[in-house]
Amino acid sequence: MRELQAPELIVHLATTTSLPASAAGAARFVTRTGGYRYVRIDLDRSLLPHTRAAILGHELQHACEIARSSAASVEAIRALFLAIGELVRGANDTYETPAAAHTARLVWRELRSRNASRHESP
Repeated sequence: MRELQAPELIVHLATTTSLPASAAGAARFVTRTGGYRYVRIDLDRSLLPHTRAAILGHELQHACEIARSSAASVEAIRALFLAIGELVRGANDTYETPAAAHTARLVWRELRSRNASRHESP
């Protein structure tokens, strides 16, 4: 959370029904203006809560990756994600990083373990 509180980064979160069929979420650099960098995170609103939370963690990790960088344009964000991750095969202008994939798995495991512990008998 500390990284996302960078004074020059604003993250906007929205749920949507307009993501490509293969995407559950997306973090996008929007613009830099007035000394701020704006990132928009879109989440598929049809996702179940646990899945949506894992995807949110994944996309927030991408926002942290942007926050740690000085990237302030679409081209610079592309270069950043190519340097720390890779282009997703078969997807247009979509990148994946190991840290974001790892974060999604961590969130998913945490939610599953909390759910399992709630259903155990005392």
